[in-house]
Amino acid sequence: ITYLVAFSCEVSWILEAKGTLPIPSYLLCAEYFILFISSAILIHGLSTGISWGLLSWSIIIGVLSVPELALVMYMTIQVCSQRMD
Repeated sequence: ITYLVAFSCEVSWILEAKGTLPIPSYLLCAEYFILFISSAILIHGLSTGISWGLLSWSIIIGVLSVPELALVMYMTIQVCSQRMD
């Protein structure tokens, strides 16, 4: 649910900005959607007893956690620097 909320927030910010956001904001939005899908796969795998759901979720989280951190830090620094101007 957390990634779905984050995806919804990103989509609303993109729609409000009307195309004036930098490319990392779109990448972050796509990443949140991918993480939401992988979490849904995890929940399905756990409820049905299929182990590949946990394996695929852990691989996706492992691969996308560092880029997510970098994108969030970049967007935070950019927003703070724009507010100071």
